[in-house]
Amino acid sequence: MRELVQIDSLTEHACGQPSIERWHVLEPVSGRWSWMRVFGCCDQVMTEADEQQDAATVKRAA
Repeated sequence: MRELVQIDSLTEHACGQPSIERWHVLEPVSGRWSWMRVFGCCDQVMTEADEQQDAATVKRAA
């Protein structure tokens, strides 16, 4: 098991040739699935914005 550090944007990632993986993960608190970009070269992770989920939330609220 390895420890990952969360970053907020791609500009915070500083490796010259990043090794990027995309993981589909289940968030334990909310119970929803989301996509994360994992930078294996420096053990950083970034959560991708889920535009479909945000649009569904807006529709329900309207």
